[in-house]
Amino acid sequence: MPRRRLLIFGLLPHDSGKTTVASAICRGLHKAGVMVAPFKPRAGHNLWYQYDAYLRCRSEGRLYCEDIIKLREASCCTLPHELLNPIDALFTPLKAKNLLEEGMGRDLYLLEEDIYTHLIVERYTMWDGEMRHIIVLNRGLSSHRLLVDEDYLNALRADAEEVVEIDGMEEWGEIHGRLSKRAILTCLEEVLESCEALIVEGYNDAASPTPEIKYDAIIGVSPGSAIFYDPDDYLEMLSAYRELGREPMELRSENVVPLLKPDGFVDIPPLRRWELMDYDRLAERLSHLIEAVASYLDLGL
Repeated sequence: MPRRRLLIFGLLPHDSGKTTVASAICRGLHKAGVMVAPFKPRAGHNLWYQYDAYLRCRSEGRLYCEDIIKLREASCCTLPHELLNPIDALFTPLKAKNLLEEGMGRDLYLLEEDIYTHLIVERYTMWDGEMRHIIVLNRGLSSHRLLVDEDYLNALRADAEEVVEIDGMEEWGEIHGRLSKRAILTCLEEVLESCEALIVEGYNDAASPTPEIKYDAIIGVSPGSAIFYDPDDYLEMLSAYRELGREPMELRSENVVPLLKPDGFVDIPPLRRWELMDYDRLAERLSHLIEAVASYLDLGL
C-alpha cells in the first residue's frame, strides 16, 4: 500500500478539536489494519495546565507534548515521542503572588501577554540514523517570578547534543527559523518509513505546519465540523503565498481558509469526557468521519 498523508489543522486559534479528530482517525485506521503513525511537527505545553504530561516527561528526563502522548496511544505506534513530535516547547505560568507583593500589578498583565516570558525550554530533534536533540533555554528565567524546575532542566541538558541559551523573542525566532525545517523533515522522513498512513496534526491554527509536502487529504477542524479541502488547491495556494514573499509555515488559517472552497463536510457530535479518553469508543462515535478519511486516502477499506 502506498503511504498516505493526511493533514489536520485548526480553523480556530485554540480548542478546535484537532487532537480529538486525529485520535479517532488514528485508532479507527489502526483497527482497520492500517499501519498508522501520528506526527505533531511543533507543539507547546504548559507545566501547570498539562501537569500530568510534565510529570511524565520529568520522570523520564525528556520533553514531548501531551497531544503526542494521546496520538501515540490512539495509533498504537511504537516510535519515540520525540521522533513523532520533533519540536516541543515547555511554558510556565507567572507567580502572580510574588509580582503583586513587589507592587508589580500592572507588569503582571503585561508579562502575561508576552509568550516569551513564559518560555522555559524548547527541544528540536533531528534524525540522522539516531535522534539528536538541541535544547533551547530561556536565559532570563527567574524562579522568583516563574515556576521553574532546575533539576528537570539539568536532565534535559545532559541528554542534549547541544544547548543554546537565548535572551529574547528575536533570538528565539532566529533559532526556530534555522532549526525547524531540518528537525521536521528529517524526523518526518524516518516516520514515513514505518507507516502506511501518516496523520499530521498542526499547531493551533497553523495552516502549513510542515514544509510544502504533498498531502492526500486535508481537514480543517472546528467544534462540530470537519471540513475537507482539495490538497492540490491547498498546495497551489501555499505556493502563491510563497511567490508573494510569505513563508507558508508562518500562515494561519485566517490567511488561507477564505481563499479555499470546501470539498466536503462531516459533522462531529459533542462528546462526553469519558468518550475522549476511550479511543475505541471515540473511533466508534466518529466512524462516519473515519470512513470519509479512508475514502479520501483511497485506503480500500
